[in-house]
Amino acid sequence: MIPDHTTPPAPATHSSALQTPSPVNTTLPHAFFSPGATRRLLTLTFLTLLAASTDASVIRKWDGESGSPISYDTRDDGVQAAAVTSPAYEGSKGIKAQVNTNNNATTDRSEFRMHECNGDMFGVARYMGFAIRFDGNIDQPLSSSGNWLTLHQWRQCTSMAIPPINFELQKGVSPGSGKVAIQLSVRTDSDPVNSGPPTHQYKTTLNTNQWYEIVIGADVRPAGGGFARLWIDGTQVANYTGSIGQSELAQEMEIKCGIYRGPNVPSGNGTDTVYFDEVRYGTSFNDVDPAQAGGSGGPPQVGIWYFLENRNYSNERLKATNATGGLDLTNDFGNKVQWRLVNSGITDYYYLENRNYSNERLKATNATGGFDLTNDTGNKVRWRFTTSGITDYYYLENREYSNERLKATSSSGNYDLTNDTGNKVRWRFVRAN
Repeated sequence: MIPDHTTPPAPATHSSALQTPSPVNTTLPHAFFSPGATRRLLTLTFLTLLAASTDASVIRKWDGESGSPISYDTRDDGVQAAAVTSPAYEGSKGIKAQVNTNNNATTDRSEFRMHECNGDMFGVARYMGFAIRFDGNIDQPLSSSGNWLTLHQWRQCTSMAIPPINFELQKGVSPGSGKVAIQLSVRTDSDPVNSGPPTHQYKTTLNTNQWYEIVIGADVRPAGGGFARLWIDGTQVANYTGSIGQSELAQEMEIKCGIYRGPNVPSGNGTDTVYFDEVRYGTSFNDVDPAQAGGSGGPPQVGIWYFLENRNYSNERLKATNATGGLDLTNDFGNKVQWRLVNSGITDYYYLENRNYSNERLKATNATGGFDLTNDTGNKVRWRFTTSGITDYYYLENREYSNERLKATSSSGNYDLTNDTGNKVRWRFVRAN
């Protein structure tokens, strides 16, 4: 059974579960790994107040539609990072970073700056948040010299220095088809400036072609007393305290996102592409958390409230109009269009509960489209989601009726169970809060 607020096992063609963290040094006096924190279940009212009160603490934002980076860093085979219409985590645009086939022994960059070099990041807590999505053909670096692929760096402004906080691809590993191995590295005052792995690393494996929400928070203090923390999809997965940064380097810091690729990374797949969205630099977790934007990326999580949107009908939302099984499609907001997955006791099957009606469950009362809201258990209230062939859209299948799919037969609230394919049976989960 999956605990609440973690990603449930996705279909074999679209797995979403994070692997168990693999600490590099488990005997350190300051553990770099912490138990995952539960996802914040904020109400819509709180989000409204938060949006109104935190603008002053969001130092810089870029989501492809609004805001902008300070500048770009593009080099050799790199292409300048730019807004694109697809894929987007939220809204109509995302951000694309791309480096083309490695044609020579030089470094390649497709980066954008969210903070320029100065000393205001030392001894204070700062946070970076973004949604990230890896192209399926991204190249994993080898273990030999000159191989790296950095995605996000907090860099002390000294030439040739390795960043004290570095979100990057792991070297010398083969994560498998459809996977990418990533790590967060933290360098301390006792680590070599320009060589060798740092003392502290968090490692895991993510899926390609799927959006993830990333937040990195840090207080950079070479003398000690600092911290570095990492959240993935709202769950804190790393928490280090101690020295961060190096006293012999300039006490100035810049922050960049994008791709910085070493000269010896093999481009076996041609171009390397990574997508970003909802990029924010600020003074607190809540300022920069990309989940505050909503987002429609990736499989749903247990315990999170979602809008269920139908692809055929302009992404209108599934609405429980009453407690006796009335359903509609609508552009409404509010509790009647909010649903969550809850473990049902059967692997890969979940109860689909409605927020407005005391968390009652969607029940298929018959195979011809009869539905109800109920506190029942059993297969009629058990649903699974499977990939539909369209990114971020899923079939919702009922266990009782041979895994037939929930179909919106019209835009006025008519539904059926069917083996059909097509957009009428494609649904996406968009966070409601």
